[in-house]
Formats: sequence, structure tokens, C-alpha cells
Amino acid sequence: MPTQRKAKRHELNPVKRAYLIGRHDAGESFDKISHETGVPKTTIVDTFQNAKNRGSTISLPHARPRKTDLRDDQILCREVRKGPKARRIPLAAVQANNQLRLSHSTIKHRLKEKNIQK
Repeated sequence: MPTQRKAKRHELNPVKRAYLIGRHDAGESFDKISHETGVPKTTIVDTFQNAKNRGSTISLPHARPRKTDLRDDQILCREVRKGPKARRIPLAAVQANNQLRLSHSTIKHRLKEKNIQK
């Protein structure tokens, strides 16, 4: 029995979504739009429903929300820039003093964003 390949999934860009919604708003059926554009009918229906519920054709964010804000990033950078001896202070102490609860990887990412080397 031959194995089936998964279809490649591509996200529609906001312009394409707006085009599909505009055609439906102009009175065309989902079937006709699907046939002429090559976009699956279910995708068009989902796009229309999402746009109606959200009021926009923009996608929801795919990434996890940041655990730190600008102030937390500044505190972290200030602690690291105090000097080589200050860097020997355990991470737990820095977090306790500044009420930050961050993993080592989050701290590494924030320092990398600010171009700060260990």
C-alpha cells in the first residue's frame, strides 16, 4: 500500500484573505471562489468566519508572549553590566532581589538581544 504524503500547509497572507472575503461579500459562493482560486473551500469558510469574529484578516500571533517587559530587560542588563565580580552572584539571588522569575535560556535570549556577551 503506498504511503500518503501530507499536504504542505501554507498560511494565506492578509491580502489574499481580504480578497477572498471581498469576493464572498460581493455575493459569490464559497464553491465558486474555491474553484476559481484553487484555495480549499474549508479554508475560505474558516477565513471568513475568523475575519467576522475578529474583525480583521490579520493572523493571531504564533509565538509565546514575552515573560519580560522593557523594565525587566533593563534590570537584567544593569545587573550583568555591574562587572565581572557581580556576574558571579548566583542567578537566584539576582532574581530574588528584582522579583524576576526567568529561566537560564530566557536570560540568555534577553542578553543576546542586547548584544551582551557572557
